[in-house]
Amino acid sequence: MSARSLPPYGIELCRWLRADPKPKRWGCTGGKAAVTVAVGSSAWAWAKRWHQTRLVLCLPPGEYASRFDWNLCAGCDPVLLQECGTVSDGEVDNLVHALLRDGTKRALELATMDRFEAEAVCRAA
Repeated sequence: MSARSLPPYGIELCRWLRADPKPKRWGCTGGKAAVTVAVGSSAWAWAKRWHQTRLVLCLPPGEYASRFDWNLCAGCDPVLLQECGTVSDGEVDNLVHALLRDGTKRALELATMDRFEAEAVCRAA
């Protein structure tokens, strides 16, 4: 099985996480990263608009979240989920599942303010 690739803008996030001192980004204080994942039909446009000022990742429209390696989000809790344009049924749930699978402890869907926590998922399983 081949290794999963980073999501779009993942290399930029890796560079920011390794940088010392950290470049200024919206929502980030000190070494704490506030990562926003754009999801939906307009995810690319949103990510292109904001990637210079925020720590942004993008789930490309039509792609499966499980295809990507989201390990770089581990420790960036909560990961913010930004719905952009039309979001297909189950797309956010699949993204949350992939994030939690790869070590994210908490995610927050900004449109609904729904919270997802790895601990709650573990208890439910």
